[in-house]
Amino acid sequence: MCRYHWCRVAIDDQARVKTLIKLLNEHLAKITNKSNVWTNFSLHNMIIETKKRGSIVILIVKPDYDDVMMEQKLNTKLTRHDIKDIINYDCDVFCEDGRPLLSFRKNKLSKEKVETFYENVIKFAHNVTSNRGNATGSKHRNLYQNPRVMSNILGYFDKMSPSQKILLRKLRTPLTVSVRETRFLQEFPEKFKKMVPLIKEIDHWYHTLFPKEWAKQ
Repeated sequence: MCRYHWCRVAIDDQARVKTLIKLLNEHLAKITNKSNVWTNFSLHNMIIETKKRGSIVILIVKPDYDDVMMEQKLNTKLTRHDIKDIINYDCDVFCEDGRPLLSFRKNKLSKEKVETFYENVIKFAHNVTSNRGNATGSKHRNLYQNPRVMSNILGYFDKMSPSQKILLRKLRTPLTVSVRETRFLQEFPEKFKKMVPLIKEIDHWYHTLFPKEWAKQ
């Protein structure tokens, strides 16, 4: 794919597809001095089948990016142009082999619990960190050069923080457990308690929609 431009399209009319490719080639030839840049350009839809089960839309999908393109996306920030399909309706999505990928349900969570969760976390959520690696779009992977982003974890976590790892090494203390309290839980245990009802409600829907996957937790 040309490093100057790339586009995502989903068109069924083959005549329009050929016209699009021709126009892209003509445009790219002007800025690259190369012809037939898009000779191997292929079009395909991520959604390969759509059906309904009652009021729920069922989508069967296949990967939209191959491994090579995913590698090109590493350490970059996604834009709206990277997103072809937006699901804003009750929907279940499955892979081609039948594995469940996701479920989306609207207006299932209690408004009161959502507001309580929000009120107790929003101030803390504005904290920034440089410990998010590839997710920041940084070309570097270290705490000193990564962009600082508002990304925080709550409750418990299955890895030690960088500062905790350094402290453990200094103390020469072996790690006996792989789960720790997050900073939020340590500093605001009462706020976390008020947030638990929404977490339990989400857990209920996870168990309802994906009982097999839920049981593996």
